Amino acid sequence: MLTFPLGRASEAIILGAGFSKALSEAMPLTDDLGNLVLAVAQANSDIPITHRPFENGLFEAWLSRIAEDQPDLSTVENLANRMLFQLCSQSLASVLEDCVDVALQDRPFDQAWILDLLGTLHARRSTVITFNQDTLIEFAVGGADLYSWNQKAWRLDQPQPRINWWDLIDCQPPLPSWRYGFGVPQPTLRLLKLHGSTNWYWTAGDESGATTACWFLPGTLPPEEGPDEAEARERELPGRVPLIVPPAAGKSTYFKTPLLTQLWQNARYALSRPTVRVGLVGYSIPPTDLVTSGMIRETLANRENPDSVFIDIVNPKPGPVRQNLQILGIDPTRIAEVQSVPAFVDQYVARAADELVEAFRRRAKSENSEGLLLTGTDVEHSRKVVGFGSVVDGELEIAVEDSEPPYTGPNIAPIGKAPALSLRDLLCQLEDSSIRRLVVVTRGEARRPVVGAADYVRNTGPGDGRWQVLRTARTVA
Repeated sequence: MLTFPLGRASEAIILGAGFSKALSEAMPLTDDLGNLVLAVAQANSDIPITHRPFENGLFEAWLSRIAEDQPDLSTVENLANRMLFQLCSQSLASVLEDCVDVALQDRPFDQAWILDLLGTLHARRSTVITFNQDTLIEFAVGGADLYSWNQKAWRLDQPQPRINWWDLIDCQPPLPSWRYGFGVPQPTLRLLKLHGSTNWYWTAGDESGATTACWFLPGTLPPEEGPDEAEARERELPGRVPLIVPPAAGKSTYFKTPLLTQLWQNARYALSRPTVRVGLVGYSIPPTDLVTSGMIRETLANRENPDSVFIDIVNPKPGPVRQNLQILGIDPTRIAEVQSVPAFVDQYVARAADELVEAFRRRAKSENSEGLLLTGTDVEHSRKVVGFGSVVDGELEIAVEDSEPPYTGPNIAPIGKAPALSLRDLLCQLEDSSIRRLVVVTRGEARRPVVGAADYVRNTGPGDGRWQVLRTARTVA
């Protein structure tokens, strides 16, 4: 039986504002965010704020300047800038929450590429590093039908656990009260939100971390807590404000809190692996982000073996990003460019499927190749593999049973239907070296690449109760 990968894949996906923009046009890029924030800050201030619209990355540069006292300004001017910086910082969370509300109305998670991406990241338990403070990924997971395949993490007399948004953050920071227990986090992709989140709260400047907590995603508060979400949050988190790191050069005050310190260390570890593939998805490495630039230079550029790192730039205008990487010391031959996020996802899924086939071929050297083949995203909606089709462009087509519930899953074999094939049958097929990946063909003729593998044991059903699961990013039912 094969579990692949055994741990987290040697890859890191770094997300910037361009990723959220790809999900919904309602999400702002950095300068657009600055213009929205400035408008909200002006509405909440009695002092006129005059500034021309931000463009060409000037919002970060401007915010960095007003964040700290400047020697060319008077004491009064520096104090005014400090007030303006605080106003803008406080406005960031409300602006992003409003944008997410608008984005959700467009049903961005109906797009196939986000489901393929999340399903593959989940199967590979990949590390996702994000500088976005919005909660779009957390909301997306709610509709992605992701399930845990670690049988040690759930009781077999209970339903297979579904992956929730708090699993992505490993239940850190915690919810504020014992009444809101997360439970044991299930193995899945790891989301490192290095600049905080709109649903994380703290007492500003708290270096102990004692006041840091998260809150429910907007609109998901349990009904028993009452209809007024703001009132419930103030009751549980009195006096606390969103833990949002503004896009400015000076961030030392925020990075002293233990949670963010740990997240940055986790990000460094992910980028420091002996071999790593990094996807820069909508992130341009702005010159003002000195902390990130330093981490990228030290983990990806300062290597004895430059061939141990490869970087995908996912950006419709990749030139400036490539230039920034080369300035940091990245070998230009180790950089590829992808024009759109959906195109990157297609390549990412294909690479995952390729790696899985090679893992199965290595598995063929082992003596134990028993276990029947099951495929899907969870037990309830899985299908038994009943046949192999043609090899089309290096893809071995996999046929699944055509039964309807309750004749699905591993526990009932439909009368008069073909039995499930075994792992040994699959390994025999993979002796054909032209096969590069496995693709499940659903009853509706949809094609689902196999991106991961797990073993599953059940005490009832055909065979010896052991199943080799071929995990797909999206359901095959």
